[in-house]
Amino acid sequence: MLSCGIAAFLSKWLGIYQLIWVILIVALLPFSKVGQTAKTRHFSLMATGIASTLGIAITIFLNSIDWLVITWLFISAFVLYCLPRYIAGANTPGLFILIFMVIAHSLPGNNLTAALQSMPAILLGTCIVIGMNVLFDRDQIPLPSIPLDKSLYLIQRALRIAILIVLAFLIGYFFQIQNASWVALTIIVVDQNTLGASAKKACQRLLGTALGVVAGILLAYFLFAPFALSHWLALVLVFMTFLFIRVNYTFTIFFATVLLANLFYLLSSPINIIHYMTNRLVDIFIGTAICIIGQMLLFPKSLLLCLREGFSRFWSDVAIILSTPSAENHLPALTQLDQDLKAIEQNLKDFRYEPISFLFKRYHLTISFITLINNFLISLKNISTLPSPIVNSTGQLIQTILFYYKNPDFSSVTPLENSLAELDKLAVDLTFDKNAQSFLASLRSMIEQFKLIILTPRWHLELK
Repeated sequence: MLSCGIAAFLSKWLGIYQLIWVILIVALLPFSKVGQTAKTRHFSLMATGIASTLGIAITIFLNSIDWLVITWLFISAFVLYCLPRYIAGANTPGLFILIFMVIAHSLPGNNLTAALQSMPAILLGTCIVIGMNVLFDRDQIPLPSIPLDKSLYLIQRALRIAILIVLAFLIGYFFQIQNASWVALTIIVVDQNTLGASAKKACQRLLGTALGVVAGILLAYFLFAPFALSHWLALVLVFMTFLFIRVNYTFTIFFATVLLANLFYLLSSPINIIHYMTNRLVDIFIGTAICIIGQMLLFPKSLLLCLREGFSRFWSDVAIILSTPSAENHLPALTQLDQDLKAIEQNLKDFRYEPISFLFKRYHLTISFITLINNFLISLKNISTLPSPIVNSTGQLIQTILFYYKNPDFSSVTPLENSLAELDKLAVDLTFDKNAQSFLASLRSMIEQFKLIILTPRWHLELK
């Protein structure tokens, strides 16, 4: 907010499009910073700002040749999305660099002069952001490092994004869409690692845009158009937009859409506010449709696969606890188990947005399974007090569960039933041990639910 205020103060020395670039940079660039310490975050902002300046300048210079600028954006999208494979934590800076380049394609200017004129404004915005970050980012506590992403899906997703961006611009040119860049930006923002997460983001973006269009048109007629000083409300709208950016994406898009209605009166446009706002809604709808359909057809990654990976990590961590005799080493492992479970629960929340997910019986069974796992974790905290035969038998049972996740074609529950029979024998021998009985009860409930999941018709298909 303070950075935007500084940009507004400098407006009398800047042209309208230079001012737009300064505002865009100071509003968006701070969200691209990464790093374990304040110093590395300062450096990441500087590097992202310089890379954005060059990318924007090249995009503006190539704007006059449609096929060339589209080819440039295709290559840039693929390269930027592949960066996390070689540079740790580069996914966020790469995302924002691509966003700036797509915005540059939508603004007027298509020659070397326009490119050179934009560079001072972008660098000025970068300097403001770095200055504010130096003043206010005093966090000296090292944050967790971000590992390199060597997965094949990273390259597949990069290729999908690049193809869909090109498709967005081609559709824009052939069907005379008001602003094809809005379609491309929607694809960039909505596309997530999984189909369910993308569908969730698409719903939030469409809802926020629709509500923002209605509110923006009403405010335009009753406030923005008749009162010139209402343009300064843009600063308030910027504040509200970024106040909710980490809390509620729907509210963020709502205030951002109203902000566009306010900024409409700073630009000379041959259309009226109603056409401008409704066309934006159409662009967002087209972008979300292209993104979701494209993700279903090009290298789809279902949340069911994420659940498989999440549960595999969880049970592997449980096996580590069971193989560690010292109770002092259990606390870090239990903390990791809690994080694994939270990741699984988040995947389940996003899974609700996947097409026909509610038709899967396994989805509802897994929700109940999570509750039973929580109970099991509570009992697991007392593992050091349990007799060694129970610990050993539980370890064997966990290895059996892992076998199912590593061999999804195997759908027989006989190994689980054999393990449960061994636990029942132990329960008879330890009738007077309340801790042992409680642990075995929670373990049995969890395994019985897991058997139901395995027996669902699509078990082996959903794990592949």
